[in-house]
Amino acid sequence: MIKTIVSDLDGTFLTDDKQITSKNEALLEACNELGLHFIPASGRLFSSISEHILKQECVHYAICGNGSTIYDVKKNEEIYFCGIDKSLVLKLYQECQYIDATFDIFSDNHIYSEANMMNRLNDFGLDEYTYEYVKKSRTSIHEDFKIFILKLKKIDRLNMFYKSEKDSLILLEIIKKHPELSVSTSLKTNLEIMNVFASKGNALQWLCQNRDIDDKSTIAFGDANNDISLFQVAGYKVAMSNACVELKIIADYVTCTNNESGVAHFFEENKQEYEIKKRT
Repeated sequence: MIKTIVSDLDGTFLTDDKQITSKNEALLEACNELGLHFIPASGRLFSSISEHILKQECVHYAICGNGSTIYDVKKNEEIYFCGIDKSLVLKLYQECQYIDATFDIFSDNHIYSEANMMNRLNDFGLDEYTYEYVKKSRTSIHEDFKIFILKLKKIDRLNMFYKSEKDSLILLEIIKKHPELSVSTSLKTNLEIMNVFASKGNALQWLCQNRDIDDKSTIAFGDANNDISLFQVAGYKVAMSNACVELKIIADYVTCTNNESGVAHFFEENKQEYEIKKRT
């Protein structure tokens, strides 16, 4: 029996233009009525998650920053943090200086980027909707970025947009030299760097252990590489039709795309009291 829905947002619950479809909207209302829990699990900051989602009665927790933070939504309070040491961030920044890539810092519900890189976002192959979201969500820093990093109190995670596959491989080699870090991706030209112990899956596991959530009664929806750890913990796993191959391979089901209300569509196809049988 499904009691908790854990869903990625961009590319999964939201359309490509970052909207909630009417069918997914209806699913949230059904969760409110049926007493099901809905947990957004996103690479986004807590402050970047739609207020409309957060105000739903069924939403008590939010997994943010790819699992670097968890928020108690009703109390508007961070209850879990697994970030990156500031000295390590500074070292990584210096090591990546010769690669043409952004170095975006997620910290205390803000995303900070160097002003010169923000002026060149069009160089990094972002689609129009992602471009607009990134442009809107970042704060441009004009001072020396190394000095700025030292001023930060804590750092949740990092993001890098790169221009070529060659640059991606070089960046990955640099990151792999630091066993304290892990890396995933959610877009064609980005790397998401976290504490090695920070992941959506570990965050969900923490919630299950500390907030009396039965992992076997959870169902996870996702589309990207950064959702793999989530699938490794949830009782049921559903990949979107637009998902990466790696996620589809380990999924129990594949539903239709995010633009076709894939999350809601799955439940429309499985209305039998939400008792879902895994595919064989």
